[in-house]
Amino acid sequence: MTGYVLDWTVLAAFAQGDDHVANTIASLDEAHTRLAVPVLALIQAQSGLPDDQVAIAAGLVNNLPSIELDPISDTDVARETARVASWITDPPNLAAAQTIAVAMRLEWNVLTVDVKAWDLVNAQLPREVPVITIAEPPEI
Repeated sequence: MTGYVLDWTVLAAFAQGDDHVANTIASLDEAHTRLAVPVLALIQAQSGLPDDQVAIAAGLVNNLPSIELDPISDTDVARETARVASWITDPPNLAAAQTIAVAMRLEWNVLTVDVKAWDLVNAQLPREVPVITIAEPPEI
């Protein structure tokens, strides 16, 4: 079964009330699409948000059946995340490193709302990680 890895920008946008992101996540959940949330992406998304938005991001992860929080649960996972982190140095981004490590392990694409952040990250990797942008549909 395939799925997607949610990055910190998707989680922050959801917490801040982005309707398009919320509808996309709801559609994926309704279709029983599996979603992974790397714990460092959740931490990055929540950093700097007001408490009510932190609670919204946590509620999404805790209550949506299709979402699984992907922790750094053992030394093997830590080693894989560290290996990826060693590639991302300009600037360092541990949330991106764990997001990539999870995407590589699961062989899933990353969902983002900030393709420019991923262009910078992918430029530093030995091979690009597939990233799909959740974008507002064009107005007609």
